[in-house]
Amino acid sequence: MTSDPHRIRRWRPTPISPTVCCAYISAAVAPADAGAVSSMDRLLPQLIGYGLASGVALGFDMGTLIGLTHAGMPYLPASALGFTIGAVVAYLLSIRFVFSTHVIHNRALEFSTFLALGIAGLLVNTLVMRIAVGSFGTNLVAAKGMAACCTFGTNFALRREVLFRTRRVPR
Repeated sequence: MTSDPHRIRRWRPTPISPTVCCAYISAAVAPADAGAVSSMDRLLPQLIGYGLASGVALGFDMGTLIGLTHAGMPYLPASALGFTIGAVVAYLLSIRFVFSTHVIHNRALEFSTFLALGIAGLLVNTLVMRIAVGSFGTNLVAAKGMAACCTFGTNFALRREVLFRTRRVPR
């Protein structure tokens, strides 16, 4: 891998809230020089690719949830385990097909960070499942679909910014 002397690798923390996530997805991250592909040019293909990878991961997640609850496990631990298995699948598909830039080059550390960032999604997932099923009696599969929609944007924005960020080009 060659390094470009005009690019700077610098980590900049970003506060995460629903407003920030929406702004992040809809706004340009950084302008690029004339010869480089900008971060925004990569955003849509990455968003679509991550969406597809997440869809496959969701299949593993829901399959685990349904299988474990049918075997007698309570829905909250089964949901958390399914979410974790889905995260492993999402990571493998993300590094293979979606993101080409890696901030962390040690795969074990990158995977650990990927899972740690997924904790935010796991908290949202658990909260939505608890409210939808526990408080409103929503069907398990419908509740899982709602939880998946609620966690997608957060996981994409966090993982793209922290792990798979495109290097910024100085002005």
